[in-house]
Amino acid sequence: MKMKRFLALFLALALTFTLTACTPADNPDSPGGTGTEDGELDLSQGVKIGVLFPVTGAAASVGEDARKGIDLAIAHINENGGIENLDGAKLVPVYGDTQSDESAAVIEAERLIVEEEVVAIIGCYQSAITMPVRTVCERYGCPLLMCCSSSDTLVEGEHEWSFLVHETNSVNSRCQLDYIRGIMDEGFEIKTAGLMYENNDNGQGLHEQWTAAFKEMGIDIVVDETFAMDVADVTPIVNKLQSADPDIVMCFANFGAMVLLTDTMMGKGYAPNLLMCASGGEQNSDFIPTVGNNADGFMTGMGWGIDVLNAKPDKLWIAEDYAAANNGETFTGESAAGWADVFLVYEGLNAAGTYSRTALRDALAEIHITEDASWNIYPYEIWFDETGANPNAITPIGQFQDAAVRIIWPESAALEGTAVVLPGSEISAINK
Repeated sequence: MKMKRFLALFLALALTFTLTACTPADNPDSPGGTGTEDGELDLSQGVKIGVLFPVTGAAASVGEDARKGIDLAIAHINENGGIENLDGAKLVPVYGDTQSDESAAVIEAERLIVEEEVVAIIGCYQSAITMPVRTVCERYGCPLLMCCSSSDTLVEGEHEWSFLVHETNSVNSRCQLDYIRGIMDEGFEIKTAGLMYENNDNGQGLHEQWTAAFKEMGIDIVVDETFAMDVADVTPIVNKLQSADPDIVMCFANFGAMVLLTDTMMGKGYAPNLLMCASGGEQNSDFIPTVGNNADGFMTGMGWGIDVLNAKPDKLWIAEDYAAANNGETFTGESAAGWADVFLVYEGLNAAGTYSRTALRDALAEIHITEDASWNIYPYEIWFDETGANPNAITPIGQFQDAAVRIIWPESAALEGTAVVLPGSEISAINK
């Protein structure tokens, strides 16, 4: 095991090199459960799934949301007969902590694959952490369901072992920008823009897309500000926005920074004409309980919204079960992704009829889940192209109204009677 620990550390430091040491990676069909001496899976012990998210550190709350969705899906599957074509085998989650650190995540991924013999891994939230974990999974031949990670670099080129059910940053940005073009075509005037974004891979990618699109649309960028993940004071940024008063503000921020921005705007008496958030900290389940109706009027490109279920009565049981299991909480984008990824593993194993990682990978590559599938929590079909992306994924647009997020686009996911308010500042708590 010392050699395996060394390989994990080496991988974290030199991911661009190809590891050649002989490891269990040479057998991607290694079981994802408790093995016996002859290599057969003891189905009575269940089939292990690795669940790898930040448990500690600044992003722990997001990891917790994802795990809540994962745990609910596993409980539902196990309580309803388990994996039918594996003699009713139950799914068993095996948890790991990325600590929001690449080296720690690599070590944990190897532990889950080699020592725990998981059949697949679901993780890891931060794209910068998911990237090295994917390298480990590719090395060992273990399917990775990339959950709550949205960087476009994750789906560049062909990838056999990784799958992304939801939208990427570029899809998020495209849907938001298409929505903006649509309201402009309908007469809503946008001539100037302000940009504020977290200084990381996701933020920089979004900034590039916003800048290029606004240039093409003839919108002048009058404020362009970035900030660190652990920013403690955003007053200078808010002052610039309030002074320039752009027609639209584009924002990408983690939970702490998003709360800080909202509170600072409220304290300054500044209600943006239209604030469009890019599926960041405003999606955290603690955001509305923390800021209340101070975010009313904001818009968000959301990977998911509860109205997807509210608009489909035959799927409301999913939301009801989640609330019952989590003290009345509602699904978030992270918990929805976790839920869906577990069901994809379940569907893949059921189709494969075996615990082989390769067979599971092949089944996922061929999977096709319709929008109306009983467990499908997304407003679109699910299947994967050669990059591991789901080409059907979209980003619904929501607006904060009365301390809740209401989906306003697409119409198929919007609750009947929901209407967009433009400019968003009209329903800001500042103007009430």
